[in-house]
Amino acid sequence: ESLQRAYALRPLARILSNLGRAHELGGDFATAVDYYQRFLATNPSAEAAAVAREALGVAQRRAAEAAE
Repeated sequence: ESLQRAYALRPLARILSNLGRAHELGGDFATAVDYYQRFLATNPSAEAAAVAREALGVAQRRAAEAAE
């Protein structure tokens, strides 16, 4: 919740990535996927994008497993 409030007050791209990670750690993989995709849509640096793409792949796999 605090990250969502922070993003509402100051919409920084890195907060989207942090929200993705927080939801991933909380087991909400579908929401994590959404936040990682939104982060990648901001055209982050190559390094940040690589980390986010890896995290996105993990979250997508975990979301698919949870749906089975």
